[in-house]
Amino acid sequence: MAQSWVETHGIAAKWESPCTLCGGPIAVGDRIFKLPAKRGGSWVCWTCRWPTATTSLESVRRKLRHRLALHQPIGLNKTEAGVLADALNAIGAMRSTTQDVDELRNWLTISVDTGVPANLSMDEAHTVLLALDSETPP
Repeated sequence: MAQSWVETHGIAAKWESPCTLCGGPIAVGDRIFKLPAKRGGSWVCWTCRWPTATTSLESVRRKLRHRLALHQPIGLNKTEAGVLADALNAIGAMRSTTQDVDELRNWLTISVDTGVPANLSMDEAHTVLLALDSETPP
């Protein structure tokens, strides 16, 4: 089934709102995209619709926090899983980490290598955020 024009090209936002996936701010005039119906059909920001190698750790952290606050499933695409795996690898290189963080890091790396989307439980997302926050200066 072919994608609609707004799924592919998006439209300019007519009002300020948060992205329904990551919770990031969308300002008036920002390009927004409608997800295909099989992915929920909601309006999202450019980064969530077209994840690329430029996806930042901050956008992934924002997505995790947003989904946790809404008690919604936390699915990560290959790019987002790669960003988290790289961040957890950097933390592991600097200091010893808990077994949970090591297992998550290995699991995310396997997810990236195989191309299988990663789905995090709420506990796993909390573990990742705690590990990342412990490395962020106040």
